[in-house]
Amino acid sequence: YRGDNLVGVYSKEMQERIYNYLNSSSIMKEKLKRYYHFSNISCFEEAQKYKGITVPEDCFIKKTTALLDQSRANIINSFEVHDEAIEQIKEELEIPEKYFAWNVYFQYNVRLRSIEAHFGKPKCIYNSKSWIGEYRTWRGAIWSYAKLTIENPKYVFEVKLNSQLRPVSEVTDVEMKTYEIEFNPFDAHVKKKTFVTITSQLHGEDVSVTYDEVKSNCN
Repeated sequence: YRGDNLVGVYSKEMQERIYNYLNSSSIMKEKLKRYYHFSNISCFEEAQKYKGITVPEDCFIKKTTALLDQSRANIINSFEVHDEAIEQIKEELEIPEKYFAWNVYFQYNVRLRSIEAHFGKPKCIYNSKSWIGEYRTWRGAIWSYAKLTIENPKYVFEVKLNSQLRPVSEVTDVEMKTYEIEFNPFDAHVKKKTFVTITSQLHGEDVSVTYDEVKSNCN
C-alpha cells in the first residue's frame, strides 16, 4: 500500500526448485536471497480507466519471452561489468620490470562466456642497459637471438550473479600463464628496435604472434 492506494499485489514466493537450480548453478557467486512475486496494479487495464491515474511508461513496454531471453543473455555476456577489475589488472601487468613494457588486451570468448588477459605488442624495449649483460659472450659480443619465459597470473573474468541476481565481476587467477618471448638482443640494444614473437595459450588454444619493429622509445 502507498497511503490509501493499492499499488501492488503480492502473490507467492518463488518455487523452491528454482532456488535449488540457481544456487547449484555455476552462474551464482552468492546464495540467492528469498524472492516473492508482485504485480503492479497500475498496469492493470481496470486501473487505467479511472481519472487522475498516471500509468507508468513501463506498462507500455513490449514484453515477450524472446526479449526476456535476450535481456538475460545481455546480462551474462556483459563486458562493462568488468571495467573496474580490468583497469586494475591492466595497470598491474603493464608495469615494466625487465626487457619490455607490455601492452595487455582482454579477449572475450563467446563459447566460454569469459574474458582472458593476454600480452599484445610490447609498447617498447625497456631499459636494455639493465639486462643486456645477460646476452653478451665472454668477448663482449651481443647475441642476435634470445628466447625467454615469462609467467604471470592467468586472469580470467566471468560474469556471476550476486544474491540479488545482479551481475558482478568475478576474477580468477588460480594458475600461472606462461609466455615464451623471442627477440633480437643486439638489435634491441644497439639498433633500438627488434622483432618480438609471443607464444602462449589464449582460452586453451595455442597462439603465436610476431610483431615487427618494437622500439626503445617508451614515451
